[in-house]
Amino acid sequence: MLSPRQIADRLDDRFRLLTSGSRTVLPRQQTLRAVVDWSWDLLDEDEREVLGRLSVFARGCDLAAAEAVCGPAALDALGSLVDKSLVVAAPAPDGTMRYRLLETVAEYAAARLDETGSRPAPSART
Repeated sequence: MLSPRQIADRLDDRFRLLTSGSRTVLPRQQTLRAVVDWSWDLLDEDEREVLGRLSVFARGCDLAAAEAVCGPAALDALGSLVDKSLVVAAPAPDGTMRYRLLETVAEYAAARLDETGSRPAPSART
């Protein structure tokens, strides 16, 4: 229905763009928002809190920055979120691990964080 250029122009609001899917799949798979909602609902409270707080890092962060913003639950929740493919862990050139969210997950997590009114200030050390 849309040209590649038209799709690219609308990707700033990916949840609005991808709003209908095949009616033969499960409801949780029909839209992008439904997929991310379903994944979010499967998380425990600590995982949700950490995922939301990680959304403040535009280019990802190291463990120290994650712990500074997310608190003591960061390490355990990070491991779980990486296992669930909601956080990407990759080695940095200095040998440490860096953690980042895919854009869709970051946008969703930031919106959920804003709903709670508990957005932390971004760390200067990312």
